[in-house]
Amino acid sequence: MPRTAAAPRPPWRGRQVPLPIVLRVGPFRYLAGGLAGAAIAAVRFGVGNVVTITAPQHRIPRARLGRTMSALMLASVVVFPLGVGLAGALVPVPGPQLLFPVGAAVTAAAILGALSQAEIREL
Repeated sequence: MPRTAAAPRPPWRGRQVPLPIVLRVGPFRYLAGGLAGAAIAAVRFGVGNVVTITAPQHRIPRARLGRTMSALMLASVVVFPLGVGLAGALVPVPGPQLLFPVGAAVTAAAILGALSQAEIREL
């Protein structure tokens, strides 16, 4: 039987690239760390949302629960865009190098102020 020449190998295509090479190339390099951070944030925000919603419901009298929860939800929806807009307006003035430490100090002061209240510590 006559021997035929081997068919030329096709060029590599994306689906044929071994996985370790794909993980070292381009945006996939940071995918594992990004997914881990996203998982941690999802758990943290999920637990935070559950506590934020259920804690007031246990403390507020049933007759006032509807109005109080609607006021809390309205306040959270209104305050977030105002805070983002204020931060956006303030960033060009001192720059982000100063804004982030000041924001951290304000957040720490708010947390310490809240923890100074006995009602909050008992939640």
